[in-house]
Amino acid sequence: MKRFFAILIMLTLFGWSNVKAQLAINDVIDSCVFVQPDSKIGNNGFVFQIDQTTNYKGYEDFISFDWTFGGTEALGYSFIQFDIVGIPANAQIYSAKLSLYYNPTSGNQGQAGNNACLLKVVTSPWNENSITWNTMPSTTLNGAVYLPTSTSPNQDYPNIGVTDIVSGWVNNPTSNYGLMLEIIDKSLFNSMKFCSNNYPVISKRPKLEICYLLATGIENNIKEDENIKISPIPAKDILTIETNSNTQQRVEIVNLMGQSVFKSSINKNATINISAFANGVYIIKLSTAKDLLVRKFVKE
Repeated sequence: MKRFFAILIMLTLFGWSNVKAQLAINDVIDSCVFVQPDSKIGNNGFVFQIDQTTNYKGYEDFISFDWTFGGTEALGYSFIQFDIVGIPANAQIYSAKLSLYYNPTSGNQGQAGNNACLLKVVTSPWNENSITWNTMPSTTLNGAVYLPTSTSPNQDYPNIGVTDIVSGWVNNPTSNYGLMLEIIDKSLFNSMKFCSNNYPVISKRPKLEICYLLATGIENNIKEDENIKISPIPAKDILTIETNSNTQQRVEIVNLMGQSVFKSSINKNATINISAFANGVYIIKLSTAKDLLVRKFVKE
């Protein structure tokens, strides 16, 4: 089948933009998209312990703190939900990174104190038009992402790894209730602040970059993770492949230019000498007459 390299620059609606190359290699598409919600697309919420029944729709901070207000100590938490319905249901997510940018214009305290936070997975529905302290949704510590203490008062937090969380959302779309920003040290004068979806400067709003592989033109879609194990990742000299299949499979490794650098057949497990490969990202494909299983690995 003919290999081709297609660069798609797409301007799309609903807060989506794809600004990276989309690579199609022998029926496998490698694509990255940016999801950057605004005041209309996606959910954004803030809840305040002092005003427990107040809804703060339109709030320009994505913030969490323990601070004092008129001599009263109070906590603040923020929520965000990304609309990722454009990601194909059978996509294999191999990278998801969230970038948060400091808000330089709001009157709230910025990065201050022992301000390490957690990005917690939200586990129940909520709506930015009605969320309050008293009605905030439930969350879980399972899969929570740690944001370390800031080193400067106006620090951005780019490229936060959230691959496992986003993979869960894609595999089970009804579980996507978003994320909560929660300060860990609940004592006075700790704060972490970023721009929210409502911030007027688009480039400063929270940005989620999702990269995925997608099989096309194959009778069955990409198989689930438990069917194959590739190690180590990154790999240096030897790549080990372990599968659950007892039938013969064709193995092909291609680079991101679409060039095949290795072809062979295996029955179940195999070791491949990749010491001569150039450093970089590769796609490995295991296929039978009906199925295609795709993984990405890094050679260093």
